Amino acid sequence: MREGKQQALVPAPPDKGLIERLTNGLDEAASVWESQCVELETRAERLQVNDEGGAKLASLLMKDSKVRRADVERFRTITKAPFLEAGRAVDAACRAVMQRMDAARKRAGAKLQDFRTAQQAELRKAREAEQARIDREKRIADKRARLLRKKGQTEQAEKVEAEADELSRTTAIAETVPTTTKAEGATVSETKRWDFEVEDLGHVPRQFLTLDKSKVREAINAGERTIPGIRIFQKTGLSVR
Repeated sequence: MREGKQQALVPAPPDKGLIERLTNGLDEAASVWESQCVELETRAERLQVNDEGGAKLASLLMKDSKVRRADVERFRTITKAPFLEAGRAVDAACRAVMQRMDAARKRAGAKLQDFRTAQQAELRKAREAEQARIDREKRIADKRARLLRKKGQTEQAEKVEAEADELSRTTAIAETVPTTTKAEGATVSETKRWDFEVEDLGHVPRQFLTLDKSKVREAINAGERTIPGIRIFQKTGLSVR
């Protein structure tokens, strides 16, 4: 029996007024950004870099793009801050509770699995005992049939042999351990899935290994210039200040 009635909590609907206040100015900003994007895209399309003058124009365009992007990023960060803070608070409160609920579920599941495992062990023991009894009776019947034939009592021997054949077809206890448990709307079913654990990493085929790129970059930034199987080279790019 359940120990308490389950009550689902329904969160309050979003405060549209609050959302509108927090996003105030977004439409106006989007309009300004659209104009800026069109301007930058037009300049980039028309840009010709054939001499130092063109190179300077390209540099100015790159700088303008970077500065304006930084402005957008700053707007985004400031506007999202209250939402992110609220999200972190909700996550923290819910995560702690869900972890405790998961722990309770896993503990109950472990006890249920232990119970089913014990049932299976008892059933297996009973089957083995029953099968041993059947085999023993069959051996006795076979021996008796051979003795009867030696005495010339063929009809009785055939009857005993038929009984022995019947014992051969007898199956030990057919009962099985339940794989599903139902109780007042709760259904727990046994599932099977393939899993793995690493026993010796040195024997794992290369196709299942993943290169740790972050560690490679960390080593290169620290001055490493030779790593077996990896070509380390300089990649040219542009820095805007």
